[in-house]
Amino acid sequence: SLLGLAVVVIGVVLTLPSQLTSVVMRAEMAKRISDASGMDAAFNGPVNLSIFPDLGLVAQQVVLKAPDGSMGVAAGKIVAGVKLLPLLAGSVEINEISLDQPEITLIETDAVADSNSPETNSDNDPLKAVISLLENVRLSGLSVSDGKLSSQALSGEVNEFTNINASLEASNLDEQVVVALSAVQNGRSLTMDASVASLRPILQQQPAPVEIAIQVSPAPHPALT
Repeated sequence: SLLGLAVVVIGVVLTLPSQLTSVVMRAEMAKRISDASGMDAAFNGPVNLSIFPDLGLVAQQVVLKAPDGSMGVAAGKIVAGVKLLPLLAGSVEINEISLDQPEITLIETDAVADSNSPETNSDNDPLKAVISLLENVRLSGLSVSDGKLSSQALSGEVNEFTNINASLEASNLDEQVVVALSAVQNGRSLTMDASVASLRPILQQQPAPVEIAIQVSPAPHPALT
């Protein structure tokens, strides 16, 4: 989950020593994110922190890869801010996480296919870790600009979305989630506005009330115009 990975990044930043050189900071952040997420992480560009008026992070050329090759995330820039006063009281309130030019690659592997079978042990569900991370975190918003998503099935079929711009508003797991998204696929422009009553059942792979409005141009079939 991209949202879960973003929260992992923020959690790691909050536990870093306050005085680190850029090289040491990048290496330490990569190690801790790898340990927390189980993904290989690399910070190939500058990492800058600010502490006033809020704790801020700007990281460039960030790369995350699953060890089995099933998922990869490369972001040109990640910007995040955490409110200081709630942090002093023991809670985490993130102003917003912004991902600039992220490229997400999903490749279906035999392991991924097996994990979708009914016989798979639910104790290994990675979404449980995301729920745990989000339990005590308030996130004002998540935004994506100029993103790209590519997915490849076991059959070799590839689907690609480009020019992805998206925003997500979700204060916590039990409040309404509002999503706005635009993208391009195979020459068609896609826009979507959606709202979900609560994020928790979605992460638990349970039914949840959803309202979705989608526009595609040009229409995939003349009858749909």
